Amino acid sequence: SAFELRLELNDSTNLAVSIAGKGNATMDLKKRKSLFLKAIKYDSIPYVFNDLAGIYNNYKQMDSALYYNSIALSINKRFGRRKWLADSYLTRGTIFFSYTNAGYLDSAELNFFRAREIYSLAKNISGVTRISYRLAQLNFKRKNYKKTINYALNSFENETNTTTKSSSAKILAESYALINDYKNAYKYELIHE
Repeated sequence: SAFELRLELNDSTNLAVSIAGKGNATMDLKKRKSLFLKAIKYDSIPYVFNDLAGIYNNYKQMDSALYYNSIALSINKRFGRRKWLADSYLTRGTIFFSYTNAGYLDSAELNFFRAREIYSLAKNISGVTRISYRLAQLNFKRKNYKKTINYALNSFENETNTTTKSSSAKILAESYALINDYKNAYKYELIHE
């Protein structure tokens, strides 16, 4: 197999990529985590560190999540990988967002803004759209419904992923209802269903 050939050639980078590929191919988080941890023993692939951060966050292990995310951030800064750097800030924001503490929400917002700035400079519309959705969620948590609506509209209008588009419609319906704009609340409720 390609894997065994790379092992013989001692090609650590391709070996790491190959193992990470197997990790990406599985939906089983435990299996994915172990394959990613194995991959980074052979080489440092920035997105793998970032994905590991996301996995640890799913397990509610904040320290490990932030640790792997920090490695991804520093590698991406060093190599000037703009999209991956923005992805890493998005992940970092998501980690903080997972915890309801108000201080963590501020950290989440800061990282979402950093990510949005880089995505904007790189003209990465889908990245900006993903951040808009996250900022809509964050402002909803803060009960700032006007801001929520602005971000959710941006996400709803530019999103290509149907699940996120539907989630944006849901946030819009709830936010409009909470500011007593029932006409718009109803409009987005119908879309969300």
